[in-house]
Amino acid sequence: MIERVRATVAAALPEGLHVVGPVPLRLGTDCVLVPDLVVTSTPPSVGAPMDAAAALMVVEVIGSDHGAVDRTFKPQLYARSRIPYSLLVDHDAPFAVADMIIGGRYHEYAHARRGQSLRIEEPFALELDLDAATGPALAASAAPVKPRPAEPHPA
Repeated sequence: MIERVRATVAAALPEGLHVVGPVPLRLGTDCVLVPDLVVTSTPPSVGAPMDAAAALMVVEVIGSDHGAVDRTFKPQLYARSRIPYSLLVDHDAPFAVADMIIGGRYHEYAHARRGQSLRIEEPFALELDLDAATGPALAASAAPVKPRPAEPHPA
């Protein structure tokens, strides 16, 4: 799921922005979180946490197995660190919510549910088709196989 969201975000980014992750993100002297994806103009150094000031948007792709922390706790810390935009994609429901920081708190400015596409214009134009991003992955073995023609047997 994360790779499909990453590919969609990466395709929408204007020149100069990159999507990376999962990457350690330093939110303060005593706080490092690892969001699934980060949109930034400064790619992180290998092995070093990225500073929150370098993050334009954090993206969390969640499910019922780990959603509580990503839905409630992490956004509060991201907002406290003044990361301008947040995107939450729930692959179980599915739904997506885009938030922007206003007055030190995140406020929803776009959302979508199953069968819809999330469309945002800030901080970059993005259209995320929830069915394509959260649907089951197509396995190589699931592709239709054409039967081989029978080989003639010598008479």
